Amino acid sequence: MTDRLSSMCRVLEHAAICPVGFVGETHPCYTIIMSKKVPQKAKDTKLVAHFTEWYCAAHHGSNPRVVLESQGVLKGIYGKRIPILCAECANYVRCVETRTEKCPKDPKPFCTVCDIKCYKPEMAEYARKIMRYSGPRSLFSRYWRQAVRHIVESRRSHKKTAP
Repeated sequence: MTDRLSSMCRVLEHAAICPVGFVGETHPCYTIIMSKKVPQKAKDTKLVAHFTEWYCAAHHGSNPRVVLESQGVLKGIYGKRIPILCAECANYVRCVETRTEKCPKDPKPFCTVCDIKCYKPEMAEYARKIMRYSGPRSLFSRYWRQAVRHIVESRRSHKKTAP
């Protein structure tokens, strides 16, 4: 069990911060590793955080920005590249982390096509702004695969929900 957790920690790119001596359920990565649905949710959370970082850099450049401190950082979702955000964007990312982790849908759909509305209207509008800014830019970044996957899957899900 411990060997599996250690090897998964290396896969999750945060072996350096995983404490030695944790076994089983006390290991900080246990929930990420043992749940089949969390890795995709972790990828989605990481993607949203980096999109938010791009948005923050472009729109909140004058606000003081610091390294994100959240449960996702402690779980190692972001690996070595932890987002640097202003306070407003950091609160949004923390909200995304908790909402994504607690999503009852399996597999988790895109929030735009989901019938359960987890976010308050103002938070949903903030997410819309971030996605409208960062989405097109992601096609020309290291996230281009996720961007293409998102386009294909959102078209599929829109066809399913269309009358």
